[in-house]
Amino acid sequence: MAEALPLRKTIEELASEIRESAGRRISFPVNVERIVDSLGGKIAETSVQERTKEKYRRGVLKTGEKSFVLQVYSPYAFYEMDPLIHENGYLPLSLLDWRISSHGRHEITHLLGHLFLHMGFKDERWKEQEKFRDVLKYMIEDHPRLEMEANHFAQSLLMPEDEFRKIAQENVDPKTNTYFLRRIAGYFHVPPLAVERYGERLGIFRKEELPPEKDKKMRFD
Repeated sequence: MAEALPLRKTIEELASEIRESAGRRISFPVNVERIVDSLGGKIAETSVQERTKEKYRRGVLKTGEKSFVLQVYSPYAFYEMDPLIHENGYLPLSLLDWRISSHGRHEITHLLGHLFLHMGFKDERWKEQEKFRDVLKYMIEDHPRLEMEANHFAQSLLMPEDEFRKIAQENVDPKTNTYFLRRIAGYFHVPPLAVERYGERLGIFRKEELPPEKDKKMRFD
């Protein structure tokens, strides 16, 4: 497992640079697949053999000087994660369906965060890298900083601050000062929990402004 490495740019600046480097006019939701392609990357499902190792679900594999594979595990999606989910439980998803789901998009950009922040893709650190294994035990117990940085990157890539603030203000009840997380999440096509955490990070949301618990039974990561 890679250790945290010093960042030469802020996470927000890096996410903005990568988003804009994919070309064409920026629109929302951000085209994640185009970004991965423009970087020389591919998306593949983590093999059954790899998944048996220390609860390994996902990671980044270096395949060349300018190429990589994002390894993901997508046998099902979590209850109520996005419109693809069956209302009564888990729904098996193909890799293609999972990749375009809100959860899949967030997880793919989370891995891009590890690629740039912790493997040094396109800088001198990349020469020494082989694989970043996002192992469940390590990410929860031993390396919470790496996970928070990767999530911050994913949020910044999918929801640029200026656009996020604008959309948030278009989706607030002025009488109760309550933000409609699901509407904001739908605009960016991300999990509502990602919206909640990003809004808190930016200081836009306060706990008392968020919808009741029953309206946000969400999980990701």
